[in-house]
Amino acid sequence: MSEVRSLQAQTITSQTFVHRESLKIEVIQKLISDVIKGADSVVKRFKQMKLEQLTKDQALEMARIYPATISKEVGWLDFNKKDKTFVPRVQGVTAFDAFQDVTDILSHTEKLGYETKNWAFQTADKILVRQELRA
Repeated sequence: MSEVRSLQAQTITSQTFVHRESLKIEVIQKLISDVIKGADSVVKRFKQMKLEQLTKDQALEMARIYPATISKEVGWLDFNKKDKTFVPRVQGVTAFDAFQDVTDILSHTEKLGYETKNWAFQTADKILVRQELRA
């Protein structure tokens, strides 16, 4: 093995170590275990979302945040041109359905740049997955 003159710190998940110097099998095993646990919790949450009805508050919050990009393209929001307001139609729509709609539209829009899309994905996660609505 050649001599490494410059050892750089590496971060994987929440562990920081100097590559080659402190990278041990036990550390890698723990990191992989943590990633699997995280993936399991995401799958569990998505399964729960498939059973949860999209709420009118969630739909209206999505309309408030994404009035042009998403709100006029989903089937669970109608735009009332007379009043210039959105009307939620959430009957039979799950939180998972709404999340899929939003992330699909965001993924395929060319109007938004990387940072804006990243913010939009995080906001959709906050409203539909973590169910955090503004006060």
